[in-house]
Amino acid sequence: MLARLTQIPRNYYLFAVGWFAVLLGVQAGWYSIPSSAASSFGSASLQLSEHAAIGWEFAVRAGLLCYAGLAVAALRGTVVFRRRVIGAGWLLLLLTLAFPYVMNHWYPEYGLDTRVIYRQVDRVVDDMEAGLNWQHFDWRESRIIMTQMPPDTLSATVFEDEWGVKAALPEYQTHVLQNVLGYSNEFLNSVGKGWIFAILGLILTILPARWLIPVSAEAERSPRLWPMFVVVLAGLLIPKWLAYYYVDQGKTRYAAGNWHEAADDWRRAAFWNPGVDYALPYFADLGEMAQAKECVACPEWPLFELAKAVRTGNYARAEQLAGEPLTQRLVEMPAYRYWLSAVFLEYGVQAFNAGQYGLAEELWNKTLVQMPTSAMAWYGLSLVYLKYKQFERAAEAINQVVALQKFVNFRKMTISGQYWATKSWAAFRRDDPVAAHQLYTKYLTPDSWK
Repeated sequence: MLARLTQIPRNYYLFAVGWFAVLLGVQAGWYSIPSSAASSFGSASLQLSEHAAIGWEFAVRAGLLCYAGLAVAALRGTVVFRRRVIGAGWLLLLLTLAFPYVMNHWYPEYGLDTRVIYRQVDRVVDDMEAGLNWQHFDWRESRIIMTQMPPDTLSATVFEDEWGVKAALPEYQTHVLQNVLGYSNEFLNSVGKGWIFAILGLILTILPARWLIPVSAEAERSPRLWPMFVVVLAGLLIPKWLAYYYVDQGKTRYAAGNWHEAADDWRRAAFWNPGVDYALPYFADLGEMAQAKECVACPEWPLFELAKAVRTGNYARAEQLAGEPLTQRLVEMPAYRYWLSAVFLEYGVQAFNAGQYGLAEELWNKTLVQMPTSAMAWYGLSLVYLKYKQFERAAEAINQVVALQKFVNFRKMTISGQYWATKSWAAFRRDDPVAAHQLYTKYLTPDSWK
């Protein structure tokens, strides 16, 4: 039996590994992002609405599955059939590579939802673990929320790197490449594993089929595929390069006091990379220049004051500014709800730490109106309900964080542990000691924290 297995060409084994990698990549659920617009207030629902991104995801997954089966037939098929399968494989590989980039570049809000969820879940876990490790407070009662959002958080967008001298350094190139192609650190940590498996699987299924084509057929093969690669890569990179160019040029003109030219450059950059529209510092700079030029009609005017309040941690002032009547253009900006939710969230943290639990609850509910998938807001509400001894409501709130934690595939299970503990307290409070004991046993069993 072993001798017969050793007689099978290595290409077949390589193909089998690739085929299973493709299936694993599809099964891993790569790039399944919840749409905040599809989430209803009061629940961090992960339901997906009809959207172009969902169509892309379904098409690429279906293509991967079909190609995996098609490639099996190609191993025993004719030379022409193998060639067609190889061509389809290369095309699907290019589409798979381009999919996250297209979503990240032309619809940055879709990827930004995942980034916000990931960072806030990370922050929730850090806050819990800091209290447990250093004994600063009992996290079941939570006198304070320890972690604070960095002042520059509202500038965190998919558009974060600049072309400069350091971009040529070897240790910097990988980071630049990831951002150019649209793969942030959160993407690689949460849903990128399935994507990586799919890419490797496609390569490992294409190459064996290519090597199995008879040498005599080489002269008759179809035109080379390198022009297709050049066109696709140019389509991926040129918009980014143009956006970086206009941003850098805008900064230069802004430093020279040429406000109108700088504004025009940044608006051109936003055309080539819509992620610019999510960077509050750019609008703050425009607002500062608008004030200097006394351009009251300029829509960026209020954003300068908003950014200044955020940078100084004066979230009460930021909340006041965000609630003032703004121009219609600002209200319609896609990033405005992110900025607004962040202001409400941080003001709520300050209110909670000051013992103003009613105000904190009000602000975090406002946060969820703008961003139903805000893990920190749900976590904060759970702490407020714990203060009020409303354990059932606290458990429901922390369960929303558990759902968001599972979505981003976060491996630290502290949040699930708090959910089971809170459910146990709720059972004890309603005089059900048996259920309380069972639930607390789950809390003490890390294997149940899933």
